[in-house]
Amino acid sequence: MMEHKKKYENIKIPEELDQMINQTIKNEQKEQNRKKLKKRWIAVAATFAVLVTPLNISQGFADTMAGVPIIGQIASVLTFREYTAESEELVAEVTIPEVSELNNQAFEDRVNVLIQEKVDQTLADAQLRAEEYKQAYLETGGTEEGYEERKTEAKVDYTVYVKNEDTLSFMLYSYDSVAAAYAEYSYYNLDVKNDREWILSDLLGDDYVAVVTDQVKAQMSEQNDISFWEEVDESTWKIREDIDFYINADNYVVVVFDKYEIAAGALGRLEYEIVK
Repeated sequence: MMEHKKKYENIKIPEELDQMINQTIKNEQKEQNRKKLKKRWIAVAATFAVLVTPLNISQGFADTMAGVPIIGQIASVLTFREYTAESEELVAEVTIPEVSELNNQAFEDRVNVLIQEKVDQTLADAQLRAEEYKQAYLETGGTEEGYEERKTEAKVDYTVYVKNEDTLSFMLYSYDSVAAAYAEYSYYNLDVKNDREWILSDLLGDDYVAVVTDQVKAQMSEQNDISFWEEVDESTWKIREDIDFYINADNYVVVVFDKYEIAAGALGRLEYEIVK
């Protein structure tokens, strides 16, 4: 028995296995940290939630807005909240949309919950990156006072593409000052009349993948100033079924390709309008 034990003790563990084990442990620790940070940021956000700025901030203002064609209707569908949250590592400026007064309360609640959950997770992730950045900064000779002057800043905001009696289309985006690579985008396309989310098959038909692919390829062929990845030029290439999209003011679908998805990252996210 002792002889077998000595043999096992003399077995050398490969460096790759050791690295893999350490990475697994780190990943598990990060996931636990994210869960803790999300709970922490929910509490922080709740503290600052009193700093709310809705469109219909007063009855008089609401009455004025209601007297303006279309805009009065818009005000009853989309408001916004804004607040500032700060920790020792991060300052976050948050402006988020909030859907209200839809016909279906359950649908309205579901949309707002999805938005809030996205914001909570975004701030938790930004907090984790900020903590890692601060630790690296201190370990390389930086000071607490020095970090205070360069504290990580995060921004959460939204862009509205169209808002009318039929459709509400907007995008929630976020980024932080640790690196531009941490920018995130989430699109919301709401069928206001029927209290549901628009999907591409509703707007372009069941063969939307082929329709969008053909139109995107046609537009790409006219962009002589862009060098697309080689696979994009192949006849078998097609768009992803879950590609991001929004609806513009002309009621056209605009598909959005992620950074690096079809061309160099320096070009950012590329958009193509699809004609029905």
